[in-house]
Amino acid sequence: MRLGTHILIDCKLCNVENNERLEELVTKLVERCELTELSRVRHEFSPQGYTVVALLSESHVSCHTWPEKSAACIDIFTCGPVLDVICVKNTIEECIGGTSNLKVEIRGGNGDELPPWPRRRWREKIYCRT
Repeated sequence: MRLGTHILIDCKLCNVENNERLEELVTKLVERCELTELSRVRHEFSPQGYTVVALLSESHVSCHTWPEKSAACIDIFTCGPVLDVICVKNTIEECIGGTSNLKVEIRGGNGDELPPWPRRRWREKIYCRT
């Protein structure tokens, strides 16, 4: 029994100076992954940085930025359907660009039936198992 899918993305050299792009990114991730948004919280840090979190009926999507480093971290957890990581990758590239590292962790069962999920680069094929 799979309890959920957790995707962690570190983005470097990305355009995160415009908070509207981050809002658009979260909106598109929710829509394209067919998730159900319940509410959204955001915070703008001084002198820079932005965090947006979408609470989902399936769990959450969060995005945290460091504009001074042209970097963002994105965290998606869902207890719903297995996420299409290629769709997630394409959506991130479309909204904020940059290069990304991805870690996929699928939790559930007794742990024996799932392989370990090391950090991978987008260009490698990633398999999500249920």
